[in-house]
Amino acid sequence: MYSKLSLSTWNINGLKNCTLGKKLSNSDFIKNIEDHDLIFLVETWSNDTNSIPGFKAISTVTATPKSNFACRLSGGISLLFKIGLETFISVEKRTKTSLWCRIDSTILDSTKDLFICGVYIPPERSSYYDEEIFDDLENDIVYFSKKGNVMLLGDFNARTSKLEDFVSSEGNTFINDITETAFQPKIRESFDSYINKHGKNLIEICKSCNLRILNGRTLGDSFGKPTSHSKNGSSVVDYIICDQELTQSIENFIVKPPTYLSDHRQLVTWIKRAPTHVPLSETTHTQQPKTHKLPPQFIWDNDSMIKFNIYMIELATLFDTTARC
Repeated sequence: MYSKLSLSTWNINGLKNCTLGKKLSNSDFIKNIEDHDLIFLVETWSNDTNSIPGFKAISTVTATPKSNFACRLSGGISLLFKIGLETFISVEKRTKTSLWCRIDSTILDSTKDLFICGVYIPPERSSYYDEEIFDDLENDIVYFSKKGNVMLLGDFNARTSKLEDFVSSEGNTFINDITETAFQPKIRESFDSYINKHGKNLIEICKSCNLRILNGRTLGDSFGKPTSHSKNGSSVVDYIICDQELTQSIENFIVKPPTYLSDHRQLVTWIKRAPTHVPLSETTHTQQPKTHKLPPQFIWDNDSMIKFNIYMIELATLFDTTARC
């Protein structure tokens, strides 16, 4: 019997808030963390290593602004993971925009270690942005890909719309990728139609490093839900991305509903874990999205067509409203 390991990322817009106070003391905030095995909190705006009961934490330092006009700290990444997993997790590299950690293969349904990276890339016009960020990230991906599988989780401030994250075979003489590790579906959906420079940079990294974006093509998020909401509208800037081989171990991926705790939505994915004989704390049990079995067939009566049309109109209206956001 195989179980699952849940990995999450969430841009929390600071561990402290003038209205909410310390978020790590907020019961709703804690609930969103303790449901999962590992979570990268990005934009903590803090150099402190903070955690909650039952979890341990690893943190980076915040970025240094290029100017003296910045009014607060920027970035900050913390990995919180459940007690009982510390034997299997180790820090590999810390930078101001990324946190690389290794998950030992003995806990995974794999012969390879998994190198996970929490990422926060500032907007292009931010005083904290460095032109070398994407090049440095790509170099790290290449390095850790030689040692095992790779997964990136975080806020890239990259709007990619539906750009292909793989080298398309259309128009050339190469055979389509039909290997067991070919990620299906190849087409990625997204509610965000805009593409920015960060988005193009991220897509180029995916192509050159053979990575795949889970948003918009994985069970649980087939439409590419928005991950960030602001006065300027909604966008997809937060991602979970992994190498092609690892996609075979991905069970599902979800974008959680909006919450008052942040203007970003939390992302979660589940991957196959080794059989449960691996000793872990009882606290490593994680909740899965609730699903309901469908009946084997439906009885179509005289009112069914009317009800069907009403629901289709409501669904179309919902999609139109969401697309305009």
